[in-house]
Amino acid sequence: MAETLQEQAQEILRIAEANGVEQNFFFVTTFKRYQVQINILTDLERVLNLSETVDTKTIDAYNKTSSAANSTAQTLMRIITSLRPKDPLARAINTIKKG
Repeated sequence: MAETLQEQAQEILRIAEANGVEQNFFFVTTFKRYQVQINILTDLERVLNLSETVDTKTIDAYNKTSSAANSTAQTLMRIITSLRPKDPLARAINTIKKG
C-alpha cells in the first residue's frame, strides 16, 4: 500500500527524531520549505493535467520548483548526515592508524 505524502513526511520526522536532528533549526526550516515545494508541485501537476493546452508558464514554474525541491532534498540529506550521532564502530574503524 502506497503511503500518502503526509505519511511519508511523518516517517521522515520519526527517522529524524531517532537520529536526534528533529529539533535542529536548519532541519526544521528546510523540511518545512521542502513540504511547501512538494505542495506547489502537486498543485502545478494538477493544473497541467487539467489543461487542454500547453501552458509554458506553468511548465516553467513546475521545472523551477522541481529543481528547487531537488536541491532542498539534497540539503536535508546533508543536514541529517552531518548531525546524526556517529556509529561507534565506524568511528573506531576510521580512527585506527595504518601500519
